Amino acid sequence: MLNNMDIPHPLHPARDDNDDEPPRQLQQRVYRPRINFNPTSDFVFNERFRVRRTVFEEILGEIGEELEPDTNRSQSLSARQQILLTLHWLGNGAQLHVTADAHGVGKSTMERTRRKVIETINRRLFPTKVKFPNDMGEIVEKFHNIAGKPCCCWLL
Repeated sequence: MLNNMDIPHPLHPARDDNDDEPPRQLQQRVYRPRINFNPTSDFVFNERFRVRRTVFEEILGEIGEELEPDTNRSQSLSARQQILLTLHWLGNGAQLHVTADAHGVGKSTMERTRRKVIETINRRLFPTKVKFPNDMGEIVEKFHNIAGKPCCCWLL
């Protein structure tokens, strides 16, 4: 008669008695320390995030509730941290992984956060905050008066 122990399981192959390998241990999660998201100086805040603190607080007030995490599990980023992380990446022109490393978050977290914040800004703030001129002739004239550039309606 066969015993259940005699039948090999496809996911748990039978071990030879000669195997001296210890059983595999689960890896412990590593949480990296995050940088200070709230510099005391307004100058440092503006330099790091490329926006005045008052403008940031206005943005946070308008879209913050949509960005708040549903859970506190796994040390999720607050709406404040998500917006500041995205502003820092947008403002310094660094590669995504460089900003992620600087803030102590993973690359995938940085990517998800960046996408979520930018999509929220585009959906909620762009229609009300960004205005394009209706009269191109007026813009061309202003550029000509300011910089002497004829037939120019915008510059980068």
